[in-house]
Amino acid sequence: APGTFGNTDFDNNTEFVNQLGLLDELEADPFTGENAFRSEEDILSAYLMVVANLNSRLSFTAGLRYEQTELDFENMNTEFQDEDEYDNLFPSLQLTYRFNERKQLRLAYFQAINRAPYLALAQEELLFGNRESLISELETLGSTVDNIDLSLEIYSETGNFVSTSTFAKWIDQPIVSQNDLSQTFSPTAFSRRRLINANQGILVGAELGLIHNLRFLSSDFRRSIVPGTSGSEWNAFLSYSYTYSDLRDDLAILATQSLPGAPRQTANLGINYRSAQDKWNIVLATTYSDRQLDRF
Repeated sequence: APGTFGNTDFDNNTEFVNQLGLLDELEADPFTGENAFRSEEDILSAYLMVVANLNSRLSFTAGLRYEQTELDFENMNTEFQDEDEYDNLFPSLQLTYRFNERKQLRLAYFQAINRAPYLALAQEELLFGNRESLISELETLGSTVDNIDLSLEIYSETGNFVSTSTFAKWIDQPIVSQNDLSQTFSPTAFSRRRLINANQGILVGAELGLIHNLRFLSSDFRRSIVPGTSGSEWNAFLSYSYTYSDLRDDLAILATQSLPGAPRQTANLGINYRSAQDKWNIVLATTYSDRQLDRF
């Protein structure tokens, strides 16, 4: 009948249930199934930093970070094993120019790595009539990211703070999650999720940050919110960022698409209460994130 589901009586449809392997999937031990795997990531790092004042207004910070990453993968059902190791050197530089005690301009550059998600180090294949199987995908390593940021910071005597900044990120071989689908009547795998590397990605944007002291509110009003808060401090904070991102790749499906996991707009809004003796804080906050692409 229109508006109703089809027959879902599993007990009387054993052939259909056996074909999908539903009962086997539900009853199987997840640590011994075909899709069980163990993966380990060890990171060794060291950092060298130099700070210097060029004059009374201009200062700089320079750094160099070394990272060594080791990956181990083992399929617990097939005993398949794989391992990989790679090294990186990441430079950083920050210049700060102070107009006066309450206004400064910062220009920062640093390089970093965007590692593949831990769980996604394996590749999933959904076989027709069978369970998933997993194999190693360690060849998809982390992508390097060049970051540059320019921000203006303004402080006031009353504890207010305003920051406006622009930023850009250039990503070499960004990591992308992709679903491959074949014909449903294929006797082999008809769905596969895997990680691939696009050629290049770019992300540019602007951000506004604001912290405002609520001393302008009357003491009676502040005590009405939280009784017994004489001498305490209330602050409101807000941040908003707008970004544009783009993927560049030889594959038509990826070209000119936005970066997965990079929302166009994000915002944070909250109120912070701090006790008079700085013994405790209360923070009430909310976060907004625009829609974002997950996989291709």
